[in-house]
Formats: sequence, C-alpha cells, structure tokens
Amino acid sequence: MQAYSDYSIRFISSGESIEKVADILSNAFENDSFIFDKDKFIRSRYLRVERSHNVVYLRDITEIAGKIASVSFDSNFVISGIVNASESSGEYMNFAISYAEGELIERSSSWYREPDDYIDDMSYEEYLEEYCDEDEVEITEGDFRNMQNGWFIVETPEGDKVMEKVPMDQNRTIIIQKQEL
Repeated sequence: MQAYSDYSIRFISSGESIEKVADILSNAFENDSFIFDKDKFIRSRYLRVERSHNVVYLRDITEIAGKIASVSFDSNFVISGIVNASESSGEYMNFAISYAEGELIERSSSWYREPDDYIDDMSYEEYLEEYCDEDEVEITEGDFRNMQNGWFIVETPEGDKVMEKVPMDQNRTIIIQKQEL
C-alpha cells in the first residue's frame, strides 16, 4: 500500500498573494487523489488535505511551504498534520510547519507506531514470542502494559521507546528569501 498524508493549511494573513499560493497548491495536487478547489481556498484561506498521495512526506510538504512562503513573503501560515505510512511500514509522523517574517519553522515527531489492537488479549510472554527477537528484548513488562493502555512505540536514536505522548522534538528553521516579481 502507499503512504499518504492528512493535513491542514491555514493562512493567518496572506495579503494579495493568495492567488499565487493557490496556483502553487493547484500544481502540487494536480495528479493527486485529493481534489483541490482553488476558488474555495482563495475565499477561505484554508485547505484541508485528505489522503494526499503526491505531497506526502515531510520534505515534500516543507518544499511546498517554502515555495508558498517565497511568493507570499509577508504572509503568516501554518501547515499541520500527519504522515501515514501505516499501510506499508506501520508508522506515523506528526508535523507542524509555521511561517512568519521570513522564517519557516518545521517541527515533527520521530516515526512512531501504534500497538496492535490484539495485544490487549495477549500476555507479556505471548507478546515477546510473537513480536520480539530473543537476542533483543527491548520491551519490558511495564512497557507492554503501557502499550495495552494506548501508549506509542517511538523510534529514537537509542532504539524504540514506549511513550504516552509522541513528542514533536525534531526542529528545523529555514530562512526564506523573498521572490522578486
């Protein structure tokens, strides 16, 4: 299966450049399963993207955000949502991209997984047998109980960690140059 993303784009202020922004978005979603309504976006300055298969990963969304910022330099906007690769790798990533005063700030979580629903009916020993290598048992019995209570498995540089909330601790700032018309 293919990964996709769901996210929203909200312009807080956009000046007169909203038509240029709409053109960028129209091109980005041209061959996507998501249908972009240019006129509705211009009127509302808001877009809810559902199951985009073209502009999916954080780098793709940030690239679009950079293009938007360069043609609407004096605007403020926020793009936030989730990358869903659960159908192929079982992973998700939360993100928020904000733009103001020439700075594009990208925040994201690490990749994470939601525990399978059917672990609720398993014992810790059954879980270890089904999901873990004998050589690399990283999930403690306490972690297993927390996963049964809806905690997430988050990829970190130190290995997978079980967490109650997925932190958005990946941060990057990109300086945008004003596009000369």
